[in-house]
Formats: sequence, structure tokens, C-alpha cells
Amino acid sequence: MIDYKNKLGKLILFSVSHAIWVICILLFIIGAVFVPGFFKVNNLINVLWGNVSFGFMVLGIFFVFVTGGMDLSIESTFAIAPIIGAMAMLRWFPEIVSPPAAIIIILLLGCVIGLINASLHVLLGINPFLVTLGMLIILRGLCAYIIPEGLYYLPEGFIALGNARVFDFPVAVIVFAIAVVAVFILVNKTEFGRNLYAVGSSEKAAFLFGINVGRIKTIAFLLAGFFAALGGLTAAGRMQAITADMGNGDIITVFAACFLGGMSMSGGKGDIVDLIGSILTLSMITNVLNLIGVNPFLVKVIYGLILLIAIIFANAQQQFRQKLLLDTYKSMRQERSVARAS
Repeated sequence: MIDYKNKLGKLILFSVSHAIWVICILLFIIGAVFVPGFFKVNNLINVLWGNVSFGFMVLGIFFVFVTGGMDLSIESTFAIAPIIGAMAMLRWFPEIVSPPAAIIIILLLGCVIGLINASLHVLLGINPFLVTLGMLIILRGLCAYIIPEGLYYLPEGFIALGNARVFDFPVAVIVFAIAVVAVFILVNKTEFGRNLYAVGSSEKAAFLFGINVGRIKTIAFLLAGFFAALGGLTAAGRMQAITADMGNGDIITVFAACFLGGMSMSGGKGDIVDLIGSILTLSMITNVLNLIGVNPFLVKVIYGLILLIAIIFANAQQQFRQKLLLDTYKSMRQERSVARAS
């Protein structure tokens, strides 16, 4: 009897902890049954391809969120990095900077922006919300100043990562899948991953255990900048153009993905598997809204509602999980007490 209740409790706890996948599967079924054109191979591939860039931003902010930090600047890094790389290649140093060199510049710039954010937060002790808010505004202004008209007709070598296909399947999706596996291994199988969660759970305790808190936070911000820049690069390739408003407002959807994936602003929580579930869920929602012809301006309203629902969902999920654990523990103690008495 005890084993049965334990197994049932574990099953319910697992379902609650990974509820986003239940939602994702249900949404997929609803879309396939009721939305014309949803369950077509080309549409499903386009859903994945069109949200790779968004997925990279979510992967990046994952590290910062786990530490209990905040990075609002990723949506501006998403734009400024490919802008600088493309400008260096096309206008500033066309004889020196080749497409591969421009790609390296983009990724390095993302890391540099992350490093600046980390330095202002870790070394000067400034709140990461304020640091990254300022960086967001500065970088977005630079985007509009540098290319008010946008950049088009980009070289094939520059857009290949976001535009190329292998057997008619987008290379960007394959690269994203590899990145997800790499991040999963990094946070679940390495000392850095353990330290990342330790810092998010309690900075003071992590420090007392000998963890270099500043170093962990710095790496988290650096990775956020790197993945944001990589997302911008794939977006530029997919659109075959770069505009100053790339990624503008995407931070709302990124936050929604994090909260739907079970993350907390207090840090110390987050499962990369659930995060992928939330990315897929939001990607399908966007696709369904487009297929049924929802007004683009209304889509923004819906995204805002999704963010609020995601916050409420994450809070309710945490409370229910704690209650379930407590009830299971009490039930086990009661069963054992009865067994001993008999």
C-alpha cells in the first residue's frame, strides 16, 4: 500500500513539475485537429525554424535567471551584434572583414556586452535590473543610429547559419538542438552547473562553500550575451536582412517562456527540458494565431496576457508541488506509524 501511494505520489509530482509538456502536447493536438494547415510538415518545420532565434535568447537568459539575476538587454544585444558585424563587413572594413570574420565579431560582441553587464553588477554592486535596462536603452538607440534604413542583400556566407538547409531541413534548427544538448550537459553534468544553482539558491551559502559567486555570475551574463548574439545572427540569416528593430519587445515573450518553464526570479530553479517545452508551446501559440488571422496588434496583447498567466502558473505550480510533497510525506509517516503499531 505504501509503495503504491509512493509511486502514485511520484507520478503526480512528476506531472505537476513538468506540466508545461502536458500543455504543449494538448496544444499540438488541438492545433492539428481544429486549425487548418497546422499539421502540415512544412508548417511544423517553419514553426521550429521561425523560433530558433527566440529559443537562443531563452537559452541565454536561462543562465542569468538561475543565478537569481536579470538581463533585459538581450533583445538589444540580439540586434546590435549582427548590425556591428554586418557594418564592419559591408561598409566599415569591407576589404578586411569577411563573412566568417563578421560572424566571429558578432559572437564576441555578444560576449563583451554580457561581460560589461556582469562587471557593472558584480564589481560595482549595481542591481542587474537597472544595469541591463540601461544597456537595453543604449544599445537600442545605437541600432537606430547606425542603420536607420536597415541592411539588405547580405552575403551568402553571412546568412548561411540562419538560411541554409540540409535535405530541405533548416541548419539553424540543427544548431539549436546541438546547443540545447550542450546546455543540458553543462548545467546537469558539470561543476559549473551545480555551482550555478547553488548561487541562485543562496549566494551567502555558496560563498561559504568556497564557490566564486562573482565568477559564476560573470559566466552567466557572458553566456546570455553570446546566445543573444547567436540568435540575432540566425534571425538575420532567416530574414536575409538586418533592421534596427530586430527583437524589439521580445523580452516579454522570453520572460513568459522562462516562467512557463518553471523558472523563478528568485533563482536556484529551472529545468532546461521544461524550458524547451515552454519554447515549443509559445511557438505553437504564435503559429496558431497567425493561421487563424488574429490582428498583429492584438497578438501583443495576447503575449502580455500569456506573461501574466505564466507568472500565475509558475506560482501555483510551486505551491501545489510543495503541498503535494508535504501531503506525501505525512501520508508516508502515518502509514509507517500504523505498520509499526500493528
